Amino acid sequence: MRQHYSGCTPPLPNWPIRFLRASVPHLAAAASITLFVATFATSVTAWNIEVVDSNPDVGDYSSLALDPAGLPRIAYWDANNNDLRYAEFNGSSWTIEVAHTDMSGQDISLALDSTGAPHILHIDVAPSPARLIHTWREGLTWQSETVDDFVLGGIVAEIDTQGAIHASYIRSIFPTTYLRHALKPVGQAWQTELITASTSFASAALTLDSLGLPHVVAQDLEGAPRIRYFYFDGSAWREGTPVSLAFSRTTLVSLALDPQDQPRMAYTGPGAVSAFSTNQGQSWTVETVDTAGEIHGRNAVAVDNTGMPHLVYWTASNDLLKYAWKSGSTWYTTLVDVTGEPGGFLASTYSLQVGSGSLPRISYGQTFADESLRNLKFASVDGTFSVAGIQLKGFTRQNDFVVVGGVAIVDQASQGVPDATLRGEWTLPDSQTVQQMRLTGPSGTAIFWTRSATGGTWTLCLTDARKTGLLYRPDLNRETCDSISYP
Repeated sequence: MRQHYSGCTPPLPNWPIRFLRASVPHLAAAASITLFVATFATSVTAWNIEVVDSNPDVGDYSSLALDPAGLPRIAYWDANNNDLRYAEFNGSSWTIEVAHTDMSGQDISLALDSTGAPHILHIDVAPSPARLIHTWREGLTWQSETVDDFVLGGIVAEIDTQGAIHASYIRSIFPTTYLRHALKPVGQAWQTELITASTSFASAALTLDSLGLPHVVAQDLEGAPRIRYFYFDGSAWREGTPVSLAFSRTTLVSLALDPQDQPRMAYTGPGAVSAFSTNQGQSWTVETVDTAGEIHGRNAVAVDNTGMPHLVYWTASNDLLKYAWKSGSTWYTTLVDVTGEPGGFLASTYSLQVGSGSLPRISYGQTFADESLRNLKFASVDGTFSVAGIQLKGFTRQNDFVVVGGVAIVDQASQGVPDATLRGEWTLPDSQTVQQMRLTGPSGTAIFWTRSATGGTWTLCLTDARKTGLLYRPDLNRETCDSISYP
């Protein structure tokens, strides 16, 4: 039923009956408003999607960062030439550089310092043993140095407010794996330290809290499979309560902290379930976000400054890249991209950042069917939109009852959104349902209508909405359904 809001009136016209009749095709010879009809394909995405680099076999292990102006930077692997590449967006175009040559590697993590200068931590597996490499740009020149050797993976880098670089990684010297933390203060050499050891660390991730202290999670398959959580309290590493896993296969894990420095973690759970965990005190809560989802990135989860979590993941069953956010107690999911080619797949790895206005940005790779070609892609949205209000009115025409519904859509600035594709569902007095697609007009309002020989209660619900460049936020709707009794 209709919800009422103090001090807030949805921007819908107070239509006279004669105007509503004229709005419905086949009920009037002359119409005073255009009824915009649309088709609604499930592959339609709201995201702005760019191919950043279409050279053969690029885009794996992409890592995304936003500069102080909110512009994207991406580090990624060129498998065709065994190069580490770096892409930079200046507001109108991308510039691509080779940051490190002869990189037969994987596990790339990009961080920007306070000036926007890039620092990339990555693995170089040849020559053996695999080495952890720090590659950075000074002026126009790229430089590299070795941090450690016998490195297995689990690399995530961040830079604290003092300019010191932190990185997590796993070192492997058979039969032991070592979870380690690397630190490079400004103007000093790298310092590495052991967090803990196990026979079977499989993946790891790092983030920094509001004091610049590191927090690390790692999947440990020794004994009972679990994800272990560690944090540095300023003097020593401490271990929190682990999260038990009901399976022993490797999953990438991603870590973020909320504004209260509480950890948020995403990983792939049993049966390919994307799970999200929170730690209030020492007790974890595990939630299922999508029963078909898989985490394929160490920067797959982010928390904005309001505390809202954001998540990007891949569904293997239908090969979709999807984005999720949590508002209140509810997770909302939406499509980002599809392969567009049978047998191809998306998101070999991907990376998520949240910019101003809590707007998500994602870098990822697309692999084509024969796996001979990969593209580096970047997805973003310009803003959000939601339902400002729904208004229903009924009238009688010949022997039928007709109900017309107006749905008003506004962006984050409360301005009407034209040319948005809306999908609505009517529930008629006889309990039948009718699906309809409409486009919003110049003012941001879409007109739905239906008719029935039976009077009673009519309900119109908006079930989905799409607009290129804008993210539909149903959690911000002032109402999603409206009902009327007529006659």
